[in-house]
Amino acid sequence: MSYYDTDEIYHQVGDLTKEVMARFDAIEKKLDDLIALRDFDLNTEIHSFQLNDRFATVFRTPAGTYGILMKEGGRIIGKELFPGKSESYAEDAAENFVHGIKNV
Repeated sequence: MSYYDTDEIYHQVGDLTKEVMARFDAIEKKLDDLIALRDFDLNTEIHSFQLNDRFATVFRTPAGTYGILMKEGGRIIGKELFPGKSESYAEDAAENFVHGIKNV
């Protein structure tokens, strides 16, 4: 049987609690992004790109994640979030979509 002193146990529990809380925070941010993606009207539109019948809008969710809304022929064909990526990353994805480089 191993023996731990009380301070060591409190230290281990404290570290575990911090790790669990960090994971909960990450899950909460992902859920906020998914809800915002569902409720597109709550997002902040930043830029739009269009070429022929392809259209892409770059947006930012209330949680601060960038994404794009993709349309083809006037019909929404997809939405994509880019957690941890920059606004310019989302803009590049939008441009790639309208140019046919990125497909859904």
